[in-house]
Amino acid sequence: MQHDDVVQAGEEPQADDTVKAQPQPGGSVQPSETQQEPAQPQPWVADHEWIPVDPRLAKVHHLANFFSTVAWAAGGCVPWLLKHFDVWATPTWLVWAGWILVAYSLVSGVVEAFLIGPRVRSMGWMLRENDFTYRVGIILRRVVVVPYGRLQYVDLTSGPLMRRYGLCEVSFKTAAAESSPDIPGLTQADGERLRDELAARGEQKLAGI
Repeated sequence: MQHDDVVQAGEEPQADDTVKAQPQPGGSVQPSETQQEPAQPQPWVADHEWIPVDPRLAKVHHLANFFSTVAWAAGGCVPWLLKHFDVWATPTWLVWAGWILVAYSLVSGVVEAFLIGPRVRSMGWMLRENDFTYRVGIILRRVVVVPYGRLQYVDLTSGPLMRRYGLCEVSFKTAAAESSPDIPGLTQADGERLRDELAARGEQKLAGI
């Protein structure tokens, strides 16, 4: 069973300003002079359709996992190589520690390889009327809700592997650091459109304050 953790900043419950109609003599009911409709709450995040990230992000993560696993495993072999070629009188305990590091790197790399696909498929984002939402997670799913009025800046970043597959990451800063996620796995065109849209909506909310 999945558990959703929703993180939201800057929202306060709205009071119901509706004024009830007053009964008049003769049994008729006349509305008061000032009558407002109650504010309609936004639908739950689960009621909307999520926009998934590009599936090529899984390839990027697989390559990063491969390089990381090889690097750590190679580092674990160094004590044994130094002792085997008589470069340094490596203590036995250090050689065993290196083999443990190799085993741990290989096991963790294999486990991570199985988790990359489901994790990428769990990622998604959506633009709502007043906020931007992002989700990630397999068993413990995290949903971050960021009001547009709290956006401070929006930027695009992409490392070598991201650029290899034509992807980028949308990063932004908000007033609350814990609700400032980075959105990976967007094409360059989609990332630019999302950046511009978030910046425009943030300016509109700030202008309306």
